[in-house]
Amino acid sequence: MTPERLKELQHQRALLQAHMDRLDQEIAGNTGIETAQSNTPGAFSADTSAIDPDLLNYEPDPVEAGQKAKRGCLIVFVSLMLVGALVSFLIYFLAYRDHPVIFAPVKESSNVMTTFSG
Repeated sequence: MTPERLKELQHQRALLQAHMDRLDQEIAGNTGIETAQSNTPGAFSADTSAIDPDLLNYEPDPVEAGQKAKRGCLIVFVSLMLVGALVSFLIYFLAYRDHPVIFAPVKESSNVMTTFSG
Protein backbone atom coordinates (compact mmCIF):
# COMPACT_ATOMS: atom_id res chain seq x y z
CA MET A 1 0.00 0.00 0.00
CA THR A 2 1.36 3.39 -0.92
CA PRO A 3 1.91 6.00 1.77
CA GLU A 4 -0.53 8.37 0.03
CA ARG A 5 -3.27 5.73 0.07
CA LEU A 6 -2.62 4.97 3.76
CA LYS A 7 -2.76 8.67 4.59
CA GLU A 8 -6.04 9.04 2.68
CA LEU A 9 -7.56 6.06 4.50
CA GLN A 10 -6.51 7.44 7.88
CA HIS A 11 -7.99 10.80 6.95
CA GLN A 12 -11.29 9.16 5.95
CA ARG A 13 -11.32 7.19 9.21
CA ALA A 14 -10.80 10.41 11.19
CA LEU A 15 -13.67 12.07 9.32
CA LEU A 16 -15.98 9.14 10.04
CA GLN A 17 -15.00 9.07 13.71
CA ALA A 18 -15.64 12.81 14.02
CA HIS A 19 -19.03 12.31 12.38
CA MET A 20 -19.90 9.49 14.78
CA ASP A 21 -18.86 11.63 17.76
CA ARG A 22 -21.07 14.46 16.53
CA LEU A 23 -24.01 12.06 16.13
CA ASP A 24 -23.44 10.74 19.65
CA GLN A 25 -23.49 14.29 21.00
CA GLU A 26 -26.73 15.11 19.18
CA ILE A 27 -28.38 11.91 20.39
CA ALA A 28 -27.25 12.61 23.95
CA GLY A 29 -28.49 16.20 23.70
CA ASN A 30 -31.93 15.11 22.52
CA THR A 31 -32.39 12.21 24.94
CA GLY A 32 -30.66 13.67 27.97
CA ILE A 33 -28.45 10.59 28.35
CA GLU A 34 -24.76 11.12 28.92
CA THR A 35 -22.63 9.21 26.43
CA ALA A 36 -19.21 7.88 27.30
CA GLN A 37 -16.32 7.93 24.87
CA SER A 38 -15.46 4.56 23.44
CA ASN A 39 -12.35 3.19 25.15
CA THR A 40 -12.62 -0.35 23.87
CA PRO A 41 -9.42 -2.02 22.69
CA GLY A 42 -8.84 -1.40 19.01
CA ALA A 43 -11.04 1.67 18.97
CA PHE A 44 -9.67 4.53 16.95
CA SER A 45 -9.42 7.90 18.61
CA ALA A 46 -9.51 10.54 15.91
CA ASP A 47 -7.52 13.70 16.14
CA THR A 48 -9.96 16.14 14.57
CA SER A 49 -7.69 19.14 15.04
CA ALA A 50 -6.08 18.44 11.65
CA ILE A 51 -9.45 18.31 9.89
CA ASP A 52 -10.87 21.43 8.29
CA PRO A 53 -13.87 22.56 10.41
CA ASP A 54 -15.79 23.48 7.27
CA LEU A 55 -15.70 19.83 6.18
CA LEU A 56 -17.08 18.65 9.51
CA ASN A 57 -20.13 20.92 9.32
CA TYR A 58 -20.71 20.73 5.55
CA GLU A 59 -24.30 20.47 4.41
CA PRO A 60 -25.27 21.01 0.77
CA ASP A 61 -27.67 23.81 -0.10
CA PRO A 62 -30.95 22.14 -1.14
CA VAL A 63 -32.09 25.09 -3.28
CA GLU A 64 -28.86 25.17 -5.25
CA ALA A 65 -28.90 21.39 -5.65
CA GLY A 66 -32.46 21.55 -6.99
CA GLN A 67 -31.53 24.28 -9.46
CA LYS A 68 -28.53 22.29 -10.67
CA ALA A 69 -30.72 19.20 -11.13
CA LYS A 70 -33.32 21.14 -13.12
CA ARG A 71 -30.62 22.73 -15.26
CA GLY A 72 -29.05 19.33 -15.92
CA CYS A 73 -32.40 17.79 -16.88
CA LEU A 74 -33.14 20.68 -19.22
CA ILE A 75 -29.73 20.34 -20.88
CA VAL A 76 -30.23 16.59 -21.35
CA PHE A 77 -33.76 17.13 -22.76
CA VAL A 78 -32.65 19.80 -25.24
CA SER A 79 -29.63 17.73 -26.26
CA LEU A 80 -31.79 14.67 -26.92
CA MET A 81 -34.29 16.72 -28.93
CA LEU A 82 -31.48 18.17 -31.05
CA VAL A 83 -29.98 14.73 -31.64
CA GLY A 84 -33.41 13.38 -32.61
CA ALA A 85 -33.99 16.25 -35.04
CA LEU A 86 -30.53 15.77 -36.52
CA VAL A 87 -31.06 12.03 -36.96
CA SER A 88 -34.46 12.64 -38.58
CA PHE A 89 -32.98 15.22 -40.93
CA LEU A 90 -30.10 12.91 -41.87
CA ILE A 91 -32.41 9.97 -42.51
CA TYR A 92 -34.65 12.12 -44.70
CA PHE A 93 -31.75 13.83 -46.49
CA LEU A 94 -29.73 10.67 -47.13
CA ALA A 95 -32.47 8.10 -47.72
CA TYR A 96 -35.45 9.97 -49.18
CA ARG A 97 -33.81 12.82 -51.07
CA ASP A 98 -34.20 11.11 -54.47
CA HIS A 99 -37.92 10.47 -53.95
CA PRO A 100 -39.28 13.01 -51.49
CA VAL A 101 -42.27 12.08 -49.38
CA ILE A 102 -43.61 15.58 -48.85
CA PHE A 103 -43.80 18.48 -51.27
CA ALA A 104 -43.42 16.09 -54.21
CA PRO A 105 -44.67 17.32 -57.60
CA VAL A 106 -47.99 15.82 -58.60
CA LYS A 107 -47.70 13.58 -61.65
CA GLU A 108 -50.65 13.54 -64.04
CA SER A 109 -51.59 10.05 -65.07
CA SER A 110 -53.72 9.15 -68.05
CA ASN A 111 -55.37 6.19 -66.37
CA VAL A 112 -56.78 8.18 -63.46
CA MET A 113 -60.45 8.99 -63.80
CA THR A 114 -60.88 12.71 -63.25
CA THR A 115 -64.67 12.91 -63.48
CA PHE A 116 -67.22 10.89 -61.68
CA SER A 117 -70.00 9.50 -63.75
CA GLY A 118 -72.61 7.87 -61.82
